[in-house]
Amino acid sequence: MPDEPTTVDTHVTIVRPKAGLFHLEFFGHALISIEAALLAGGVGASGQTELPRTDLEKKYSISYPTALDEQKRIVAILDEAFEGLSRARANAEANFADARELFEAAREVHFTAKLSSGWRLAKLSELISIKHGFAFKSVHFSDQGALAVLTPGNFFESGGFRARGDKQRYYTGDFPKEFLLSPGDLLVAMTEQAPGLLGSCIIVPGDGHYLHNQRLGLLQPLTGTTWNARFFAHVFNISGLRRGLSDTCSGATVRHTSPGRILAQVIPYCDDADELERAADDMDMAKALWARLSKAYQAQLDDLETLRRALLQETFTGELA
Repeated sequence: MPDEPTTVDTHVTIVRPKAGLFHLEFFGHALISIEAALLAGGVGASGQTELPRTDLEKKYSISYPTALDEQKRIVAILDEAFEGLSRARANAEANFADARELFEAAREVHFTAKLSSGWRLAKLSELISIKHGFAFKSVHFSDQGALAVLTPGNFFESGGFRARGDKQRYYTGDFPKEFLLSPGDLLVAMTEQAPGLLGSCIIVPGDGHYLHNQRLGLLQPLTGTTWNARFFAHVFNISGLRRGLSDTCSGATVRHTSPGRILAQVIPYCDDADELERAADDMDMAKALWARLSKAYQAQLDDLETLRRALLQETFTGELA
């Protein structure tokens, strides 16, 4: 129970069973067991759906034993099972977090060690320039087309290209051709639309035609810079660089950085193209291992959720022994 008198607004429906029919915790589990059906029953558009109260009263049903003692016995079984599932989920989540911390620590050690083997700290302004994207007019945006408009939503927080599927936006109007990207171009997110997104990088894939949108910076090597897009993409994940961007960004609700603030950061660097290639290969291998571990731990979490739903399904179809 809440610690103080509590009510709800009009977007929340209070559901209470008729007196004497249910052990309350059993009734709570019963409603959770039909969550998928409730979700499918939402009506409305414009990104907001509602579950009408009259539908909740008339369109849905639950199965239950009439004896309260039997309801209490089932709740005790579910409580014990869910406690075990919660422990298993906590362990899987902890392993997931540990694996990520290990990968991030290995990346820091890898680049720090380079400084003792002939590498140097270089300010980004000595190596690259950053070009702003174009302000494409929203009136020409479409759900389909040949030219995809990249946004911060195409970036993973830890770097890498995120395919947006049905959410991808396309452009059908005219635009300066200099903002048509080439495969292999390196972009940095200069707006933090999600926590940790600021400073993440993507390498433009070669599977389509992509447009350079505003709020994204195109990293271009200066004359004389030994360039390796994969290397620079990994470097932008170093904690010191990300922290420098975070400490100097502007904005309260949505945080922003600028080319000048990015170019003021320093990175470990050397002029040897083979060295940069090897460093990029090492980080690709480490990231691939992290991706496999992530997939395995996510599969564990998915299996635990499947088991939770199966227990509820068995309970409220009368199959729980």
